[in-house]
Amino acid sequence: MTLGEPAARVSGERRPPSPRRLLTRRIVVVLAMAATVTVAGVAWFRLATGPRRAVEELPPAERRGLYERTLETLRASCQGKRDEGGLADYCHRQAEFIVLFPECDEPCHAAAEPFRDRPTR
Repeated sequence: MTLGEPAARVSGERRPPSPRRLLTRRIVVVLAMAATVTVAGVAWFRLATGPRRAVEELPPAERRGLYERTLETLRASCQGKRDEGGLADYCHRQAEFIVLFPECDEPCHAAAEPFRDRPTR
């Protein structure tokens, strides 16, 4: 121990951080939290809009054909079969898929709507 050394250092106690250091730490924490929220938001947005984007990026002729086949399947296989076990799950998936198409107009939405809300037991 030297004569000019503070007693706090000798006893092993730590000095409280300076106000500037506290401010720097707070800024770093806030920036880290903001970055985390931003990354989570972008990830959620990408996951939520991914299927729709994938459908929209199909070549128009392929998308139109897939849309027409899916709508026909929904109408032919699912009409009146909302609560029929495994078929109900299939119809629900078809209904959720068909509404992703930009071509899905009012009659398309009307055909899909009964199958979009899953029944609860």
